Amino acid sequence: MTSSSAFADPTPRVGVMVISHESHYLQECIESVLSQSFRPDRIVVIDNGSPADASVSAVALAYELDLIRIEKPMSASTARNVGCVFLDDCEYIVNLDGDDVWLPEYLETYLGTAREERADVVFGAAEVFGVEQGVWFTAADRPESMDLRRGNFVPANSLFRRDLWWRVGGFDPALTYFEDWDFWLSCAERSAVFRSVEQPLWRYRRHARSLMGASTHSSRDGARQYVREKHLRFIQGRLGWRRWKRNFEKYLLRRR
Repeated sequence: MTSSSAFADPTPRVGVMVISHESHYLQECIESVLSQSFRPDRIVVIDNGSPADASVSAVALAYELDLIRIEKPMSASTARNVGCVFLDDCEYIVNLDGDDVWLPEYLETYLGTAREERADVVFGAAEVFGVEQGVWFTAADRPESMDLRRGNFVPANSLFRRDLWWRVGGFDPALTYFEDWDFWLSCAERSAVFRSVEQPLWRYRRHARSLMGASTHSSRDGARQYVREKHLRFIQGRLGWRRWKRNFEKYLLRRR
């Protein structure tokens, strides 16, 4: 856990966007944000077309949080872009899906890592619970080559600089699947500094309604191919991939 002394200097503003299309687990999610050892400056709940019998808006209003109501469900990319536009006075933004949960030290640790390591993106391990159990997004899960071009190992629930979101053009609204992988590739193309937290400080809920669990192989394959074609020059090494990979490998060696 990062010492509170790390925040002796004025701290950057941090915004949290909680996105959900149903309210079943939202209260637990919001409580975990409000229980942080380092409280965010802004919290916005994005109601992505929730039904009346599972109203996200009702839960958000009960906590007196900022709320954006999207009447008809949109892609996660679009909802995240809406949140990033709203949090226009924040230097860092953290995405949190409305069925996941933070441990109390999450935000303090991630922001501390971003500041100490001058990172643009901070991601980390998660305890998986629900219909599956385990610990995901660890160093052991990442390919030995640290090759983001071959597949994603950075979860959507991560911290990133808002100006980086602006520079890459936001999340691609054309994508329903792999929009997080596409976004991180766009960040890496611009030599963004990625750092990881190996301690599992958030809980990733897996349940029957999980999006990836419900998707078809054809739709996922199509999205994967779209991402690869979109980033073809980077994937083929004609941009800054080798430089990005080398910098991240040096960082990992320093931590051993």
